[in-house]
Amino acid sequence: MDNPGIPGFFYDPQKKKYFKIMPNHKCGSSHPYSQQTIAKREKLETAEKADKINLRQRGFQKSYIETRSLCNQSQSAQQDFRSRLSVQKSRLSFGYIDPYVNVTAIAYDFNTGNLIFGDHTGLVSLLQPTCEKPQPMFNFFSETTCIAIGSDRRLVATCQGNERGAGMIHISALTNQEGVLDLQNHITLTPHRNQSIWTCAISSSNKIAVGGSGMFMLIEQSGHDCTQRILRSKSDVFAVQFLDENVCMAGSRDGCIRAFDSRVKSDDHQLFIRHSSTVAGIKVLSEYQIIVNGLRNSLKLYDVRFPHPPAPSSLYSAPSKPVFEYTGHINEHSLTLGFDANRNTGIITAAGSDNRLRFWNSRFSEPFSGAESLDSHDLSIRAVCLAHDAFWIASPSEPYTMEQYKIP
Repeated sequence: MDNPGIPGFFYDPQKKKYFKIMPNHKCGSSHPYSQQTIAKREKLETAEKADKINLRQRGFQKSYIETRSLCNQSQSAQQDFRSRLSVQKSRLSFGYIDPYVNVTAIAYDFNTGNLIFGDHTGLVSLLQPTCEKPQPMFNFFSETTCIAIGSDRRLVATCQGNERGAGMIHISALTNQEGVLDLQNHITLTPHRNQSIWTCAISSSNKIAVGGSGMFMLIEQSGHDCTQRILRSKSDVFAVQFLDENVCMAGSRDGCIRAFDSRVKSDDHQLFIRHSSTVAGIKVLSEYQIIVNGLRNSLKLYDVRFPHPPAPSSLYSAPSKPVFEYTGHINEHSLTLGFDANRNTGIITAAGSDNRLRFWNSRFSEPFSGAESLDSHDLSIRAVCLAHDAFWIASPSEPYTMEQYKIP
């Protein structure tokens, strides 16, 4: 804390004493406590304080400029990439599902190539590549909001909740190559309050993050034992994604993306990014880059090495500067449209409120032309899933079908 100033005296913080400021003509301008020396010293301290406040801002600008220069590819290079994308559609029958069922969540099992999906009735099913009919796995009492599969084939699914009760979290394991669940060892969790649950994610060390109404939950499971920490959030958490095995990024209704570290036992969390609108989805593109899908047609790439300026910076209340902003995305108000990104290929896909699915290469701001070859749908696309060489969407125009597209 700064010491109060005494007129005509200078406080030396090293000596912890006040010294009288001497006129230049009496002691010379080189004297450590002359008027000229004190003026220079105060000017230098003011400049250092300003540098500290603007340090993060300059870091953002530097990252923004450098990344832009790296991504400033020629127009011919962009066209060459877009020309390599073609889609081949094949359909898998959902013959036994009611025509009015809407698929709301999809997860891809990279070990087997199976799809696990949930619908608005709460039914979670398994679809194998060699089988046209899906196999029911378990059933929630309300809409399925998210499905995630961990590296050890742990399955986490959540439901939103309704007037009958709070949302639920189902944790179990896929036991074999056929994707059968070990239902005898499954765990079902419910928040203490009557809260909705919107999203979930699993880290490489199989920690589980869950976002819901005014809360963020961290779950660690060891055998039959399960520990959970519920952290209060100032806003509803709609998107969670692990940046590494311990740190999870949580995006919320107020546009803030906060970092939660599972190793820190306190409820403190750091504001990393302030998005320009409500955060609907987060995907990790690399160890320091995340894609944020938000409302107001926003789809942006951020670098977490340059976090949001802290208070009391003048930029604290302003949106963070993105490294890249993708154009063409259309979504003004919906939180439930399909969104995914492939970390290996750098391909991003997002469904729009105009019922079209668009694709971007993470290095280019404009959607590439492959999206234009996809037919628009009659209803919103609620679920989409990207794999290495293909992607799947639940076709709302034909509720009986899951559409599969190959990306050569």
